[in-house]
Amino acid sequence: MTLTKKRMILFIIVLVSFIFTFKGMIPNQMPTTNYTEDYLASLKEKAVLYEDSAYHAEEIPMRTLIKATGVITKTDGKNSPSIQKADRFVLELADGQTRLHIINQSTTDFSLHNTVTIYGEYNGIIKADLVEISMP
Repeated sequence: MTLTKKRMILFIIVLVSFIFTFKGMIPNQMPTTNYTEDYLASLKEKAVLYEDSAYHAEEIPMRTLIKATGVITKTDGKNSPSIQKADRFVLELADGQTRLHIINQSTTDFSLHNTVTIYGEYNGIIKADLVEISMP
């Protein structure tokens, strides 16, 4: 093997190593989703309202469309207290003991301590596609 071929192989090995090393350093981003009015209307129609106790008893099947109303008690958003798309927050239900973990996928403007109704898919954590602010 000539010196040029050896250098080419070494260069490729180093390049591939850098790609695999730095690939894990790129932050994951939530996919952008724009929902149609028809989808949101369908979501509201199909979403099921469960008793607070159903969450504790693990009675809710995965991938179920749910509706839940409560107060936002915590958020990990960088713009806290304002909650934006892809921010996570905790929704405390009326019983004061049930806390749901939510990933916000809506474009609605709302904040920490707002009372909201969320509609979304339950997977242990809830992906809220629609958030409606309740009037005080």
